Amino acid sequence: MGKLKKRADGRFCKEITINGKRHCFYGKSEREVNKKILEFEEKEKNSVKFKPIAEDWWEEHEPTLAEQSKRVYKRAMDELIDEFGDVYITDIKPKDISVFYRFIASQGLSQKTIEKRRMVLSLVFDYAINNNLLQYNIVSSVKIPKGLPKNKRDPASREDEEKIKQSFDVWALPYIALYSGLRKGEILALQWQDIDFTNDIINVTKSVAHKGNNPFIKSTKTKKGTRKVILLAPLKEKLLLLSKGKKPTDFVISVNGKKPLTNREYITRIDNFREKTGTSCTAHQLRHSFSTIAIESGVDAKIVQELLGHEQISTTLDIYTSVRKESLDKA
Repeated sequence: MGKLKKRADGRFCKEITINGKRHCFYGKSEREVNKKILEFEEKEKNSVKFKPIAEDWWEEHEPTLAEQSKRVYKRAMDELIDEFGDVYITDIKPKDISVFYRFIASQGLSQKTIEKRRMVLSLVFDYAINNNLLQYNIVSSVKIPKGLPKNKRDPASREDEEKIKQSFDVWALPYIALYSGLRKGEILALQWQDIDFTNDIINVTKSVAHKGNNPFIKSTKTKKGTRKVILLAPLKEKLLLLSKGKKPTDFVISVNGKKPLTNREYITRIDNFREKTGTSCTAHQLRHSFSTIAIESGVDAKIVQELLGHEQISTTLDIYTSVRKESLDKA
């Protein structure tokens, strides 16, 4: 136990080492100082800091997540640990969370990104409650700052769209994305048996994800993701030529038809395509191009929702709003 000292301002101070760290305790009397030391030691014994709780939650939760979700959740958790890691979870107050939201908002993060941080933080608090380390989840009581930008992804430029329309022979994937609105993983999972040339339908039933470099087949992103998409005439014409000599079980986008592209193979091909065509858009931007063109052509929001496989109509309406604003600005 450290030695009690009296300071010039009249307060008493005692410096002691607890769990290898030096701590100073102050009080108007020796009794008050000793009381604070006992309270601190009791908290050290019975409380847990945020970091080990978050790490335990991650160890339990990570196996339940898809690969893309793992990256998003892990990034959010690392930021939360940087902010709250050494703080006792019982000491985290609503104002601390509010300050954290305001700080990351000042870095230019979108509303959707901050909502992800909030969701992960809430899950860690729920985990602490389930393990009798907390009584209440205070996260839901803290509001995200207003007026944040939405996580909007623009469609490809008109120039890129025109180049892709002329570049099917360079690589088929961007052309398929532009004329179908399918997600990258859905295109990589397409087999010839999924394309109904008689009824002009693309049957979307699965998707490809990557664990490291290796591809694996999984279900579509959402229940709405399993759907039938119209096979438009320009795409049908191109795919009919490409399908000659192929087996029904062959993958449409593949090295040899037998298996989906690895992550490296995909990156190599998209980089090569961009170099040859002078384009810079992503597969997801081409998906947005498809939806934008459909909206501009007067297709109903519910139909666009079904074609894109959006779980929530609000996601589709966000695109509608964006297109309508652009049209009004031009007018």
